[in-house]
Amino acid sequence: ETSSEQNLSQGVSPKQFSTMSATTTSNTDPRHPYPTPPQTINPDLAAERASAPFSPLRITHFLDGGSASLTDRRRRLEALIIRDTSGVFSNDDNHYLHRTERHTRALAKFVRLVELCRAAGIGSHPRPPALVGEIT
Repeated sequence: ETSSEQNLSQGVSPKQFSTMSATTTSNTDPRHPYPTPPQTINPDLAAERASAPFSPLRITHFLDGGSASLTDRRRRLEALIIRDTSGVFSNDDNHYLHRTERHTRALAKFVRLVELCRAAGIGSHPRPPALVGEIT
């Protein structure tokens, strides 16, 4: 869920949301199993999101493969990567690595991601069919 959708689900109208000042928010809803890192929301961006003629959540589902379950799966993967303490996913020194070292690190990231997915029971899902047409 985007911050605007969280606020809307908590009873904040789009107009109220668009007039909020830039704040740092975080998903601390106990019903949501994957906490997100804190995010700073620009008031102009919040206003644009609130006045959009489409549902940002439906666009997110579309980009993630067409269903809420695939969006949830992506968010679970993101949460696993963010919370991983191995340091494998850090990109801090990528600018200073040789091409072969970056390739080796990419392989290590892939292996670690597979380990995390197996531990969390994520995987072996068939690829969704290609989506054709518009979002309605």
